[in-house]
Parts: sequence; structure tokens; C-alpha cells
Amino acid sequence: MLRALVYFLVVAIGAFGGTLIASILVPASVPAPYAWLIRASTVMVLVIAITHAFLARAGQSWSAFGAEPARWRRAIPRGIAGGLLVAGAWMIAIAALAPFQLMWNTAWVGTQLAAATAGTIAMGVAEEVGYRSFGLFELRRAGGYATAVAISTAIFVAAHVAGGVPWQAGLLVVGSASILFCVLMLETRSLPLVATLHFVTNLVQDNTLRGSPGASLFIAHASPAAAARDDRAIWIAIAFVNVLVAAGVMA
Repeated sequence: MLRALVYFLVVAIGAFGGTLIASILVPASVPAPYAWLIRASTVMVLVIAITHAFLARAGQSWSAFGAEPARWRRAIPRGIAGGLLVAGAWMIAIAALAPFQLMWNTAWVGTQLAAATAGTIAMGVAEEVGYRSFGLFELRRAGGYATAVAISTAIFVAAHVAGGVPWQAGLLVVGSASILFCVLMLETRSLPLVATLHFVTNLVQDNTLRGSPGASLFIAHASPAAAARDDRAIWIAIAFVNVLVAAGVMA
């Protein structure tokens, strides 16, 4: 278990270092989507390099996590479909509690949309490699299935809360999503599948509920009453969806 914890520590240092390097190198005048792409790409490269080093030291290869071209071709379409279904379920739950209207964003800029999309894909890959590959399976080997899910999720939540996510949203939304991704990875051993599902759910949110003027296809407009609604009910609903899907994967 010590090796897994050391791995997660090194990954955290690498992710923080990548973020710091990008923030130093990218001028404040650079539009947010391009800065996001640079930061996410830097973090992804560092996390993959760190994971590769740990795998090599342990005498393991990426093939243990389904990282083979033949499996990519089968896994990625499944990840896209799964990500759209999960994100769709989230949006239905949110709309039931806080109705909103999606409006086509006429101000989107092609290069900014492409940069934001690529950045979200890069960060999704970085997070799945960092939290749901070598370290997760080392934890399972040392402590069992539940221990692997619990520790990986606790670290994932802590990282997001440290990054500014409210602790309740961290526990309910980020935590339940991590449980889903951990379960899916442990059941399928397919990193391409889980990474694709992860970044597709994020892309749906980026282009709808987290829409931005230059880098999203839609902008969500909520009524004043919906906007003032207690977010905790929404977080609980999303957590319910994630746990339900995770239970279905395990069934």
C-alpha cells in the first residue's frame, strides 16, 4: 500500500507543478480556453510520465489497463455513449429540481471551443491515469476492492476541494463520480473506456450548464427561482445517479 500512496503523492506534486509551470509561462492576457489547454496538457504529460515510470519500476505495462490500439477502438465509442447517458441523467435530475433553458450560443469562437474541448479531454485523461490506473490497482492488491475505491476517492475529493470546490459538492458530486469511475475501471480494466466516459461528461457540462461566451455551444438560462434553489438537493440527485450507475456496473 505504501507504493500506492507514494505514487499518489508524486502524482499530486506533478499536477501541482504542471499547473504552476503553466501559470508562470502563460501571460495573463491569453484567453482562458487557451490557458486551460496549456495547463491541462502540461498536467497530462507529467502525470502520464510519472505513471509510466512507476509502471516500469514495477515491471508492468500500459496493456494491463487496456491501453492497446485494438481495445481503444472498441472502448472509446462505448465511453462516448456511456458519458452521454450519464451526463444526460445528470441534466434531467438538475432540470427537475432547477429548471433551465438551453440557448444556442451565438458568440462561440471556433478556436476557443477547440482549445477548451482539447483541454477538457487532456484533463480527463490526466485524472483517470492519475487516480484510476497504477495507484488504484496497487491499493486493490494491498487492501481489497473497497479500500482501493475509498482511498482513491478520498484523495480525488481532497484534490478538488483544495482546488476550490465546496466541500459538500466535493463529497457528493466529485466523490460519487470518483466511486463510479473507480468501479468502472476495476470491473473493466479499460482506461480508454473510463477516461472517455469521464471527459465526455465534462464536455457536456462545459457546453451546457458551465457554458462560457467564447467556448461553449450552449448557454443555460435559469429562472430567478431556480437560480436561488439550494444546490444541495442537486448535488444529492447527481450523487444518487452516480451510485445507481456504479451499482449497475457491479451487478
